[in-house]
Amino acid sequence: MTILPGDEIYSMWGHSAIRVHDPARGLDVSFNYGTFQFDAYFLPKFLYGELDYMLSVQDYESAIRSYRDARRPVIEQELLLTPSQKDSLYAFLRVNARPENRVYRYHFLYDNCSTRIRDVFEAALGSDISFADAPDPGKSFRHLLDSGLDVRPFIDAGIDWLFGAPVDRVAQPYETMFLPVYLMDAFDQTTIQINGRMMPLVASTDTVFWTPNRSTPMKTFPWATTLAWCIFAIGVYVTTRGLWRGEGGGTSEGGVTGEGGGDGGSGGDGRRGSVVFRWFDVPLFSLVGLAGIIITFLWFISLHDVTERNWHLLWSWPTHVIVAVALWRRSSKPWVPTYLLAAATVALTVAALGPFLNQWIHPSLYPIMLVTGLRGGWIFMAHRRRDIPIAVTRT
Repeated sequence: MTILPGDEIYSMWGHSAIRVHDPARGLDVSFNYGTFQFDAYFLPKFLYGELDYMLSVQDYESAIRSYRDARRPVIEQELLLTPSQKDSLYAFLRVNARPENRVYRYHFLYDNCSTRIRDVFEAALGSDISFADAPDPGKSFRHLLDSGLDVRPFIDAGIDWLFGAPVDRVAQPYETMFLPVYLMDAFDQTTIQINGRMMPLVASTDTVFWTPNRSTPMKTFPWATTLAWCIFAIGVYVTTRGLWRGEGGGTSEGGVTGEGGGDGGSGGDGRRGSVVFRWFDVPLFSLVGLAGIIITFLWFISLHDVTERNWHLLWSWPTHVIVAVALWRRSSKPWVPTYLLAAATVALTVAALGPFLNQWIHPSLYPIMLVTGLRGGWIFMAHRRRDIPIAVTRT
């Protein structure tokens, strides 16, 4: 059984299950390797990489009813197996469903509800079953995952920000079966030995029910990339505005934070202009810093291997959060502009070298790198030219 994607985050890439139907014994059940316990510890376990899934057995009609209620189409492939092969497969599933055997450590790419089904058939049928080198899309794991994210551009951008270089490896045909739709396609290409002859494993394919949903999406407008370029445009605007106010004279919008006073105090005059726009710079560096904290955790602390070697950490520094606090508090510490210069240099360098890195960079992240470099470089240059503490506009 292949269940196409649903609206919940955990169902974005679809689902697979095995139906065992024996009318003579009144048996009609679904074996589901995608069952998990959703509780208060689910998210921490998921982030740490210590999430357990289990095999559950459910009445077939109840399973279909739940998918129908969720508006998730179901496609069934009836398999051509001998009675002894059916018995071997069913016996394996029953043993696997025992409480002491049913729990397994979930892995996003290599051990999930889809790969488990492939492995069950190999373990139960042995050399009788032969998987072909198809389908072979010639895509990396990262780009294969994009198939479930067409209508979720912000989640797509976030995943690309947090996943590391390991998911940029091209998946082999055998490995593509971590996605249910590729498992279904692979079964169409698989052969089974019947009475000494290799026969197609799939005898027939039937759509149990179909309903329009996000399982066959049109690509949506690139909202994440568009928003990122809008943020960059705002960064250019506030930088130009600060430059114009600094060079054009007049009264600054927020004054400066002097060494011994408040806004517009002992250090300020109209010609110095506005350097830091708290309403823009603080959220910007907070966002990039928060991403850096998550990347650091996923790479060095969590058990995930798909988040290792994430080169976005080169420019998404966790310490940006500290700088964001300093900017919010209108700090006059001399290390702040120097730090921002270093951050700007690295961010612009990574943006320039991005196409040559061994890690895919989502298009929405380039404008974020550029605006980080722009604002960091501007704050440093403005501070250096005027030799004053960092100025801040009123919010």
